[in-house]
Amino acid sequence: MIEEMLHMVLLANVHNALGARPRLSTSHAISRYPGRLPGGVEEQLTLHLRAFSLDQFRVVIDLEEPRNSLDLHASVAADVPTTTIGEFYTTIARAVVALGDLAFVGEPRRQVGPDLIRDAIAVCDVNSALRTLDTIVEQGEGTNTSPDESDSPSDSNDYAHYYRLTHIREGRALVRTAGDGSPYGFTGTVVPFDPDGVFALPDDPCARDYPVDSLERRAMDAVNYTYTSLLARVHDLVNGHADATCVASTLSLMTTLDHQARAMVNATAVPGHVLIQRRLPAESPTRHARQRVHSDGTVIPADRHDVRSPNRADTAVRAN
Repeated sequence: MIEEMLHMVLLANVHNALGARPRLSTSHAISRYPGRLPGGVEEQLTLHLRAFSLDQFRVVIDLEEPRNSLDLHASVAADVPTTTIGEFYTTIARAVVALGDLAFVGEPRRQVGPDLIRDAIAVCDVNSALRTLDTIVEQGEGTNTSPDESDSPSDSNDYAHYYRLTHIREGRALVRTAGDGSPYGFTGTVVPFDPDGVFALPDDPCARDYPVDSLERRAMDAVNYTYTSLLARVHDLVNGHADATCVASTLSLMTTLDHQARAMVNATAVPGHVLIQRRLPAESPTRHARQRVHSDGTVIPADRHDVRSPNRADTAVRAN
C-alpha cells in the first residue's frame, strides 16, 4: 500500500515538473466498479470489487504481468495482444524524451522528495523523469534479468509486485536457488489458500444499495468518507503542501481506512454467508459536506475541497 502511494506521488512529481496540476480531490479520481483501466491498459479485463478468489486473483496478477516475464518454471499466462502497465509507462517515457528538458518548467517547491517519502524522486529534467518512471515499472514488474524490484545488490530489495503475487499462484514462495539452471524457483514456504476462510461479500458493493440506517450502510459510508479524505490529503501533498505534517496525516488516514475496511467487511458478511444478496432500490447518492483533514488525521469541515462521497466501498488499491 505504501509503494502504491509512492507511485502516485512519483507520477504527480512528473506532472508538476512539466507544469501540470495533479487533481485528486474530484469525483474523477474515484474508481468505479465494474470498470476498466484508463489509457487502453489491459483493455480485455473488466475490473470488479469482489471477495478474494482464485478467479479474482487471476485478474489482479494479469494486471501486473509484464509482456516478457522471466521463465521461472512456473505457469505463465498466455500472451494477450494488449497494452501492459509497463508498456503504458514506456509510452509516457518516450513522450518525455520527445519533450526535452526545456519542457520542465514546474516549481521545485511542488516536488515531494526522498526527505519526506522513501524512494521518492524530485523531477526536474528528462533524466530524473525517466528514473521516476523506471522505478514504478520495476517495482511492479521487476527487470528483464531479475524478479527483484531492482538489479541493485542491496539487501533491502524485495520481489516486484508481480513476482510476489506468483507465490499465491504457484502455492509456494519464490526463493533464490543454488546450482545450475534458473537462480530462482518456487521451492520456498508453502503458500496455502483456504477458500473457506474468505468472507463472502457481494460483488461491486455500493452504499446506496443499502438502507440508510443499516449497519452495512453506516460502515460503507465511514469507509467512503475516509477514502475521499485520504485522496484530498494526497492532493494537498502533491499540490504545494509537501511537508512532514501532511505526510504524517496521510499515513494516519491510511491506517484509519484499513481499520474501517475491516469493520465494513465484518458488518457486511461472515465466512460462508452473504447478508444481502440482492440489490435494494437505489436512492439519491448522499453528498458529504466539504471537508479537510487536520494534521492529526482527523476529518473536520472546511472549505478547501469539494469532495463528494463516491458511494462505493473503494478499499481495493490497484496495482501500479
